Amino acid sequence: MKTQSSMQWCNLFSIASKYNISVRPSRYKRVVYGALPLGACLVILISFSYAYLLALVILITSLLYISIYFSLDNNESFTHYLTITTDGLVTIDNNKAPYQLLATSRISFIGCWLSFQPSSGLINPLKKTPQVTSRQLFIFRDSLSGQDFARLVSVLKKIS
Repeated sequence: MKTQSSMQWCNLFSIASKYNISVRPSRYKRVVYGALPLGACLVILISFSYAYLLALVILITSLLYISIYFSLDNNESFTHYLTITTDGLVTIDNNKAPYQLLATSRISFIGCWLSFQPSSGLINPLKKTPQVTSRQLFIFRDSLSGQDFARLVSVLKKIS
């Protein structure tokens, strides 16, 4: 005897294959954005003068300032939510317009570089539509939990 379910199998698969990923503000981002201008200024200072002692004082003072700044507890509650399927469809902050992850997305030890475009441009490739440009997003590794990072990496490996 066969029982009939109220939910179709394809709907169940669609629900089960989505991951909710929360993206928090990154501490690495602040370090990278602070260290790049500082390093550029020190290289310029050393290359145009022999003020090695001044450059060393600036470097030590800046490192102390950065370490004190990061030792303070910063409770930012600004969080983005991504819903990603195993096929690479992404919705950002429960927005209705989904995006499709592209094979040009990359994974590194410091984070993930996501390339995506609106999925409406992927519906009919034979139809003459204006060229849709892809968008990029870099997510630092410390912005994600370990489980969310592993899920994102597994989806990126599957689509590339």
